[in-house]
Amino acid sequence: MKPRPRPRDFIQTKENLIFAVVSYFPESDKILSFLRYVPEGSKFKKVNTKQAGEILKDKFREYLFYSKKFDAHLHGIPLKNIKKIFYPQERLREILDSCKRDDIEEKILKLTGIFNEKGIPFNKMGISGSVLIKNHNKNSDIDLAIYGTKNFRKARKILEKLITSGEVLELNNEQWKENYDRRKPAISYDEFLRHEKRKYNKGIIDGTKFDLLFVKDTNEIKKDTKNYKKKGKIKVIAEVIDDKFSYDYPARYKIKGEFSEVASFTHTYVGQAKKGEVIEVSGIIEEYDGKKRIVVGTTREAGGEYIVVRG
Repeated sequence: MKPRPRPRDFIQTKENLIFAVVSYFPESDKILSFLRYVPEGSKFKKVNTKQAGEILKDKFREYLFYSKKFDAHLHGIPLKNIKKIFYPQERLREILDSCKRDDIEEKILKLTGIFNEKGIPFNKMGISGSVLIKNHNKNSDIDLAIYGTKNFRKARKILEKLITSGEVLELNNEQWKENYDRRKPAISYDEFLRHEKRKYNKGIIDGTKFDLLFVKDTNEIKKDTKNYKKKGKIKVIAEVIDDKFSYDYPARYKIKGEFSEVASFTHTYVGQAKKGEVIEVSGIIEEYDGKKRIVVGTTREAGGEYIVVRG
């Protein structure tokens, strides 16, 4: 029996649209997701949030979905429309077992081999992004999914040692700037760089950039039964009192004060702050079960929303 779709999995619909899964559980018999690729000849073309919304509004309104749980407009795939689910772990196994690999796949073989030698099992790694659907080219990045909290923490420590030793390179200034320009965060480039360099979830192997992406292992997945209601914008300064879910989806930071936590749905603010640090947060208030939290990343680009460490 195939596992339930998780974040980092991709789904191909009967119309050959490719969506990225963004939740561990369906809602109203729909897989919560975002459109990432549309057919273009024999390949696929990547689309941004605005383009995706316009395409669905014009031609595929069935996939536009209002989530009562998150009080947000997302994309939802009806179960009956699923043509294929792409699983990162299966794609990595295919690459490892192949007798013929292209340049990017050879680098994936090398990269996962290094992590495996240092204690991350091959079956706890997977390949997402363009490589998952075989839509990559020689300039593509590698999205390396790591399954399980302990494995992900270990992988980041491994990467820190690899960068320190020079076995894997840190991004150079041009690559960091390219990353910043693509994400368009609501913080300065210097602020972005200050936070990113200490995360150790990115590196360069043989000239190709890769990201480490956390995915919950099956035994770690617990259903969130809460419903959230958005209540307007806010900016606060607060102390982080728990950061153990800072690389989760969404990334979550427990804070002191009237708000229970800060949650981020955008990758820019994953791992952004550590326990004991004071953060400035600009986001949207959400109420649930008599409590309040702040959400950053109510759109993929998170315009005007941010988390930065102060002091």
